[in-house]
Formats: sequence, structure tokens, C-alpha cells
Amino acid sequence: MPSLEFSPLIPTAAWLAAAAAAAAFLAWRILAARRRVPGSKRWGLASGMTLSLALPLLFLLNPAWVELVPPPAERPLLTILVDGSASMATRDAPDGSSRYRFASRAALRVAEAASESCDVRVRVFAVGSAGVDVEQLGRLSSTGPQTDLAAAISAGLATDRNNGQALFLLTDGIHNAGDDERVLAAAVRAKGAAPIFVQPVGGDVDVRDIELLPRAPQEFAFPGEKVRLTVAVGAVGFKEGAVRVALLLDGKEVAFQTVDLAEGSARDASLEVQPEKSGLYRYEARAETVEGEVSGVNNSATIELRVVDRPLRVLVLEGKPHPDAEVLLRTLSRERALAPAMIVHTSDGSYLQRSLKVPAAGADGPPPTVPPAEIEERPLMGGPGEVLAPERLREYEILVLGRDAEAFLNDETLGHVTNWLAREGGTLVCYRGAPALRIQPRLARLLPAPLPPSRDLRFPGLPLGVESFRCLLPGQENVLSRLPKSTPATEPNLPKPRAVVLATHTSAEGESTPAVACQPIGAGKVVVVEEEGMWNWAFLGPQQQEPQQVYTGLWRGLVRALVSQGGLAADSPLALRADKVVFNEQELITFTLAVRGEAGGARRGDMPRIDAQEFHLLRNGEVVAGTLPAPAGEGPGLYRLFFRNQPQGRYEARLASGADGDASERATVEVRPTIREQLDLDARPDLLARLAQETSGAVIAPSEDQKLIDLIQAHAAKLPATFVRRATSLSGWWVFVGIAAIWCATWGLHRKWRSE
Repeated sequence: MPSLEFSPLIPTAAWLAAAAAAAAFLAWRILAARRRVPGSKRWGLASGMTLSLALPLLFLLNPAWVELVPPPAERPLLTILVDGSASMATRDAPDGSSRYRFASRAALRVAEAASESCDVRVRVFAVGSAGVDVEQLGRLSSTGPQTDLAAAISAGLATDRNNGQALFLLTDGIHNAGDDERVLAAAVRAKGAAPIFVQPVGGDVDVRDIELLPRAPQEFAFPGEKVRLTVAVGAVGFKEGAVRVALLLDGKEVAFQTVDLAEGSARDASLEVQPEKSGLYRYEARAETVEGEVSGVNNSATIELRVVDRPLRVLVLEGKPHPDAEVLLRTLSRERALAPAMIVHTSDGSYLQRSLKVPAAGADGPPPTVPPAEIEERPLMGGPGEVLAPERLREYEILVLGRDAEAFLNDETLGHVTNWLAREGGTLVCYRGAPALRIQPRLARLLPAPLPPSRDLRFPGLPLGVESFRCLLPGQENVLSRLPKSTPATEPNLPKPRAVVLATHTSAEGESTPAVACQPIGAGKVVVVEEEGMWNWAFLGPQQQEPQQVYTGLWRGLVRALVSQGGLAADSPLALRADKVVFNEQELITFTLAVRGEAGGARRGDMPRIDAQEFHLLRNGEVVAGTLPAPAGEGPGLYRLFFRNQPQGRYEARLASGADGDASERATVEVRPTIREQLDLDARPDLLARLAQETSGAVIAPSEDQKLIDLIQAHAAKLPATFVRRATSLSGWWVFVGIAAIWCATWGLHRKWRSE
């Protein structure tokens, strides 16, 4: 027999307070009506008011009729989940077939045996899942790029089954769409609704694979300069051996190197080229396929080399005259790709501009040992505002701050420098740690990490060395190994969220701290060497072995790294760079666009606003997608490009209206298929056993089909013999209409009787 139950919609205390307020209001209205409404009509009015207040209070109590009813006449539901990901193509099943073939035959066998006592449905899953006919399993293949066990479990649960259901999972247990806890959380949600029975397939597999990745998406060079293009050679499953890495240009081999393979770590292959003309060169690094390798799709990598014939203009500011500053000027002058100038603040408060032209050395020969002509000096008029005036800053691409730079830095000049960084795409380099004894707040906001004041080191102390800058000097490990170790100048400072660490310092205890950090500022960037500094004398080891070569090479590597990571080239209004070298088929393809000066805002010549310019994504010269730049929100002059995910291949993004030869308006990326499924092939019976344990299921052996059916029936037998059916009494629209009608009738009668 049905019974009435109440489930209040509001807390009991709140309901009681509302009831007391309604009773007080009702009593007040009845007493007020004694003087104006006749007796018989007064009691009718009181009844209507009582009913109009009681019904809402009753609605808040949420009354419902509860009745016990027999369960529906339906059989238990068995959902068979078969893994269709690429790892299931591994041929290590007990019968010698692939994991997927073994699982599909087991699913067919269980479906036939369980069909007499259960409703059976079959789903195949990988990234997602879909229902299939059990007869179709043998005609399908396992090619899914990823395995999501959590999503498969959630999709396998039926929400309309009251007479019991169970999941039967046929998989190797590999889950690579999140961590194991995500799978166990899905099992907890299934607990009580359906036990999960599992049958692990497969075992441990030795996997061998070689992967090439360029260290930078684009390199920078000068015509006639020998430059090393570096790719990281990663190896999985190789305890020893070597691989030949070749560098190709237009399909022709131009360089090669044999690299020793190391399990679990990447070795660098440095391939030397010497382009003679300016332009954009696209090289392909390719590693030979080794026998037993899982896949060859990641055995190649594209490297772009941007060769410019106009040197980058560099301005060095030194707060005090120092012999090391002269060495720096001579070092930068030896680089054909650089045109340096230096301004020195003297002891009498004046400013001197120094310049020097040094004959270029051979492409790979040592720098001249005979000092060139004396450095030319020219006095400058005016104070810091003249030295760092906007029109002067626009003449340079790189600004280098030496020690005691507070002689040049004040609120006015820092404002000019900030605008130059953000709008002109300049690069600020602090090569001796903190550039000033007193770090002004405005300067601190520009630095990648909060730095304490730098120390005035006039005499050699602990040598700096250059092992921290290994990434900037590829191919010179023999030189680095003979130099002294580096010493951090201060306690390690954590970089800011948007900062990028270019190189690290490793302590004797093995702890890594930032050595060179970079932070974007609009279209430009700020780089700080967070150590004792790149002093010339700091590279002099006990035997003074090749210090000048390393010092020169370090500056060359640093400049190349800055340009390769998105700096604006000389006289280039914009620079397009890929956010990553390699994307997979499931990722959006993204680029960062840096724009100089007015090109990002008002019209600059014939160039309209950059956010109104369309960019194309091309494959084999054909446009496959287009988009407009979106402001990056990180300052003026910085934009992002987003293209939808694409199939495997090489793609080029370029300005739709740009010239084919303009390298700054083009960027290349590679899209590779996701091969994680092919690399991680070790079965996970431990994870499957935990799934079964969490949901009161069991691990089912291939020969225990009947055990599975018996366990499903036992689970259904434990379900209640009756089910509760609830029917809310006041859930229809007529309840609200009735309450409104009673309120209106009561109010109308009240006004009518008061006027009589």
C-alpha cells in the first residue's frame, strides 16, 4: 500500500520559521478583518487565506507517494569492452596471434555463452568507444592512437538497467590518457552499479625506437659562416650501438655524423653546413632505420636555417671603464653577423661611444691574435635620456647591459627600453647577473627572475666555466670538458611563470638551477645570465686552454639562440615562429607572431593592421587552413595563430600576402602520428586487477567463461527483490495554477467585502 513521505526542499528550521511567519500574518489579517467584514464572510475569507498560505508550505515539504513494486521483467546486461588501440596489434597472445585477435575471439565466445541468460552488447574502445555487432569484431583492426580506459568504463555503463549489469574488459591494461588514478576514479563511480570483470591480454615487450628532434625550430647564420645544426637523437630499447644521421638539402646529403645510442637519454648530432647566400634553407636530418625498430615516422626532423646578409646591431652599455669591456667589444666585432657599438660612462660623468672594426677570421679558424687598431672613442652629449632615446634604440636589435648600469637607468630610460622591447621586438641581455646595484621596481618587472644586486668583482675568484651553457655550444664538448666548473653567484632564484630557462647550472650535489633565463616582453625579450657573469677572465682555466675560442663561441651561440627563439631580424617588420617543432595529429597547430612598431597597430606604409591579415597553413604548396592573428595578451606586438589539427606531414605557415622569399613571414612544423601506443607495449595486469577489486569483480582466465556467467548471475541475485517507486504529489503545473487562483480569489473577495 502506498505511503506518504516528506523530503523538505529547505532546511527544517527555515520551514518552521516560514510557517510561524505565515501563521502570524494570517492571525493579523483575520483580526484586522473583524471590523470591516461581516461574520459569515469573515470565516470564508479566513479559510481562503489559510489555504493560500498552507499550499506553498506543503509544496516546500515535497510530499511523495512511495510504493514497493516488483522489478522489471528483464535480464542482466553484460557489456563486453574490447580494446582496439594500436598496442593491441602486438603479437604476443597465448595462441601466437595479436592481442586484438585473441580478445575478439574471447568476446565472441563469451557473448555466445552468455546470450542465454543475459542481454549482451559489445563496444570497441581506444580514444573513444562505439558499439559494434559481435560478428564485426573479426573484421576490425586495432589502430587507435591512444587508450582511455576511464572513458571506456564510463561509456559502458547503462543508466536504464534496474535488474543488474556487469562490464567485461578485454585489454592489455595500457592507459595513456591520464594517470592510473583517473581509471580508478571511473571504477569507483561504477561500483555498486556494475562489477568489472577483466581478462588481461599480452605481456612485457622489448621495444626499439629512434627519434630525432631539432634543438631549435629555426637557426640563424650569416652568408659564408660555418654553422652547426643540432638534432637530439633519442633511443629506446638500445643498450649499445650507433646510428648514422644524415643532413639533406633538396634531397641531397650535405653532412652526416655517426652517433652512439644511449638508453633513456638523448645524444646530440651536430651537422655542419656553410650556406653562401642569404635566404631560408630547409634541411632534413634523417636517421637510418635500425632493424627491429617500432616505427620510422620519427626518424627524421626538419631544421630551418635563416641566413641574413645584414648584421644584427648591438649596443653595449658599461657603467664603468673596464678592460673586460674592451675584450667584449673585440669579441663581438669578430662576428660577421654582428655590428657592435659600446657606450661607457666615465668617472667624470661623461659618456663615450666606442667602436671597432675587426677583420673577420676564417669560418672555423681562431680569431686574430694580434690586436687590431686602437678603439675609436667619441664623446656623447647629454645624459641617459639622450643615450637611450627612442630614436637611438630603434637603431639596434640587441641591447647589452654590463655592470653598474644604473648610470643609464632611470624611470625615463626604463620606459624607453620597455617600449623598445614590446613594440620594436628588441632583445635586452644582462650578461653579468643583475645589471645594477639597486634593482628598481620597473627594472625588476623586466627580469626573468628576482635578482639580488650584483657584486663588483675586480679580481678573478672562482672561475665561471661554461658547462652551464652546453646547449649554446653544440659540438664543442671537448672544449667544455677542459674548462673549469661554474659557480653560481647567488642563491638560486626561481624564474617567473612566463620565463624560459635556456641553460642550467648543476651543483656538485646534482641540483639544477637556472643559469640563463629568458622572459618575453611583448614582441621582444629579456635575457639574464644568473651567475657571476660572462667575464672574459672567468673563462681562463688553470692551463688557460682555448679561453678566447670558448668566450667567442659562447657569445655566438647566445646570439644564435636568441634569434632562433623568435627574435625579430634586422629590418624585419615581423617574425613568425612555431610554438613547437613537432605536433601530433590530435593537437592544434600554434604559432607565435612578433610584430615590430606600427605594423601591429595603425597602417605602416601599405601594410594594414596585422590582426586583419590572413595567414595560411600549406602542405605541399596547397592551402589547407587559414586564420587571423589573435592578440596574445602579453603586451603589444605579440600575437598567436591557431590552426586545427592536421594529418601527418610537413606544413608551412605564412602570411597570405607575403612574398615567397621573405623568411620572417614563414614557419615550418611537422605533424607526426601519435606512436606512444607503439612504444609502451608492456601489459598492465596489475591495474586491471585493481579495477576488478575496486568494483567487486574478478580476473577471468581465458578458460573461465562459465565462471564469468555464474558471477554475473550471482550479482543479479543479490539485487533487491522489490524496487521503490516514488511519485511526487505536488509536481504538476496544476499545483502552481491552483495556488495562484486561490490567492486571486481570496484577494478579490477581500476587496469586495471591504467595500460593502
